[in-house]
Amino acid sequence: MTADNDGTLLFIIFSKEDNELYYTSGLMFSGAVRSGTVSALEANGENSYKLTVYYKAVPETMMSSAMPELTQEYIMKIYPDDGYFTIDDIFVEGTEAPKYTYTAPTLEEANEKVHY
Repeated sequence: MTADNDGTLLFIIFSKEDNELYYTSGLMFSGAVRSGTVSALEANGENSYKLTVYYKAVPETMMSSAMPELTQEYIMKIYPDDGYFTIDDIFVEGTEAPKYTYTAPTLEEANEKVHY
């Protein structure tokens, strides 16, 4: 899923591996990305969900800064009639969550669609 946040392209990927649900988000074309395990998912009203995501600490490397261990809660609101959802992701600045729409089944395919 992708969104345009004042000219900055954002992406979100939900994936499942070995019965674990993962939430990955970042800024397209920048290398800024963070992936964590969804530790809780609960209804938060009609078409609204609260996700709790656990991010492991990431050590500093030559290519990136260290990132601390973090548990973050997000509110995702789904607008099925309009074909988008909003989520207050860690890469979003400001008060209004951007509108995400389905782009492609993989980040590579989304990158191709957005880039060309």
